[in-house]
Amino acid sequence: MEKISDEILEHIREQFIGKKVSIEDGQGKTWVGELYFIGYNSFFESWGLCATIERTPLQHIKLNSLKKYP
Repeated sequence: MEKISDEILEHIREQFIGKKVSIEDGQGKTWVGELYFIGYNSFFESWGLCATIERTPLQHIKLNSLKKYP
């Protein structure tokens, strides 16, 4: 899996950090809550793209499923 560039990640962070979002993890489960973090964990590179929603760390998230929650 190819990493997303820092420029794209920064744009996503500006748009979604601190907002209520929905996102799908690597197991197909959809999570809803405030987004605290999105990016890569330098300690666990095998986790792929990670997000933290409501203090819950998620790994292998699907970026194309990230949406603002109404």
